[in-house]
Amino acid sequence: MSGVLIVADVVDAGFAEEVRKTTRGLDIEIAGSLPAGEQRTVLLVWSAAQPATAADVPTLIDLWSRGRLVIARRDDTPLLPGLGDLETVPAGAPARETAFKLLQATLAPGSAATIPKAMPGPAPTVTSLPPLPGGRTSRAAAWIGAIVLVLLLAVGAGAYLG
Repeated sequence: MSGVLIVADVVDAGFAEEVRKTTRGLDIEIAGSLPAGEQRTVLLVWSAAQPATAADVPTLIDLWSRGRLVIARRDDTPLLPGLGDLETVPAGAPARETAFKLLQATLAPGSAATIPKAMPGPAPTVTSLPPLPGGRTSRAAAWIGAIVLVLLLAVGAGAYLG
C-alpha cells in the first residue's frame, strides 16, 4: 500500500501522472475512485469527470479535518455538496503547485499550511491594578507591572506579526 493516493478520472490521468513525477520519492498510487474508509493522504483531481461521489463526502471531510486532503480543480465544475467551502488548488495551476500542496499534506498533516488560519482576536484590554492598601507601593508591585506590560506588548506584537 502506498502513502499517497491520487484520485483522478481517466480524463485527468495525465495531470495525475505529472504530479506523481513532480513529487519524486513519494510512494504514490493513482486510482479512478476513492476506496471506502481511505486513510492515506489523498489528492482529489476534480473536474467534469467527477472522480468522487456523494457517498465519498464523509471520507473526504474526515481526510480534510486531519489535513490529509488536497483538492486540485481542473475546471470550474462545482464541488460536491459539503466540499464547496474547502480550499482548492485553482484550475489552471501547474502540476508543481499541486505537488507542493500534496507534499505539505503528506509530510506535515494538519499543519498551518493545510488548515486555514483563524483570524486573530481583539487586542487585550489593559487595565490598571488597584492601589495597594495604605497608598504604599513596593518594588515588587512595580516589577509585576513591568512584567505584565512586557507580556502584553509581546502578545500584541505576536498578533500583529502573525
